[in-house]
Amino acid sequence: MGKLKIGREKTAFIIILASFLTTCLVPSSSSDGAAFAKYQDTIELLAQGGQTAIVAYDKGYEKITVAININVENAENVVWILPIPAEPENVTIEIADFPVLYGKDAVRQAREDIDYLMAGVSFTQIYPIFYTLTYIRMAGVTVHERLEKEGIVTELITAENGSALYQYLQEKGFTLQAGALPVIDNYVGKGYAFSVSWISTLASAAFTNYPFRIPAVSAKFPVNKMYYPLLLTSIYENRFIPISIYAMAHVTPEVYDEIKQYTATNYFLAPTYTKIEISAPSRNFTRDLWFNEDAPSNVRYAGIIHAIFSDSSLRFLMWIFLCLFLSVLAGAVVGWIVFHDLRKFAIIGLSNIGTIFSVVAVTHLFVKTKTVKKLWFLLSFSIVFVFLNFLVNAILKLPLT
Repeated sequence: MGKLKIGREKTAFIIILASFLTTCLVPSSSSDGAAFAKYQDTIELLAQGGQTAIVAYDKGYEKITVAININVENAENVVWILPIPAEPENVTIEIADFPVLYGKDAVRQAREDIDYLMAGVSFTQIYPIFYTLTYIRMAGVTVHERLEKEGIVTELITAENGSALYQYLQEKGFTLQAGALPVIDNYVGKGYAFSVSWISTLASAAFTNYPFRIPAVSAKFPVNKMYYPLLLTSIYENRFIPISIYAMAHVTPEVYDEIKQYTATNYFLAPTYTKIEISAPSRNFTRDLWFNEDAPSNVRYAGIIHAIFSDSSLRFLMWIFLCLFLSVLAGAVVGWIVFHDLRKFAIIGLSNIGTIFSVVAVTHLFVKTKTVKKLWFLLSFSIVFVFLNFLVNAILKLPLT
């Protein structure tokens, strides 16, 4: 009897090991302000097709990169204005191409990660497998920096008042409508600088020849919290200007009542960013948009799930833990119901790490009872295990709602 017992243990061990290795070898699936145009016959406000910006904040400094989708047909020149909440000597400006972002929705990705993890656990049952700096002084306006690149000109300025900025633009051939002056006065005298840019027809043609390139202006400046200028867009009054803001972190926008119903916020991973989309009547932009650095709790949880699944070792350990935990629990529950023996069948349940075939082998070798009762245990074990799998899946997803 002693030799026979050892032989059964060896046989069971070999079956479990072979089944476990088979399971492991299953392949893994793994501003922004406003734009104005000087037309041939008349000078008027240029309706923007939309605003798109990337905002990054790190150690007290913000970098905002703005691209405006402007219909420049028949326009000789376009100008756009970006209010910057910093003194000009602390601002760095740059003309560059607008980058392209591709990310995965954070909450949706976390749900998929959990589904993938629990599917891997359920595979033990086999069948779920199918399943430069210059200063130019004008009346009331100081030009602190001027950049020119590929026909795009950007000047970093400060203005004593809205009228001074109005005169500055007039001298360059642009005209603000009267309603813009009170809005600009909200920034004057409060430590704001302005990035003023315009595109010549030459620059427009250059970017037309390269349709995948989008001109953009970047400004880096110190600020207490992440910021995006919306107020100046209010000069468009009843027009809807679609705005897309990409904040390069998981943050919470301080959405005020006037734009709340028009705003959608989504969170993405790889890279990590928050996308804020606003499509509201321009008159509703009664103030600028600021951001809190804390993300909602479900997004933070999604980030934890993503961190676990980004590390293959952690992902494997999580799979082992859940597989063993659910196997022991299913064995204990069914063992108590069928045989009134919790401990023995909890241990037998451990063999499920090598799939249900291992449980069949171990049950056959070590459980001395009628075959019908063994089959009842095995069938019940598999059903309970799959049920527990679905239950844990749902529990893990609860914080994502």
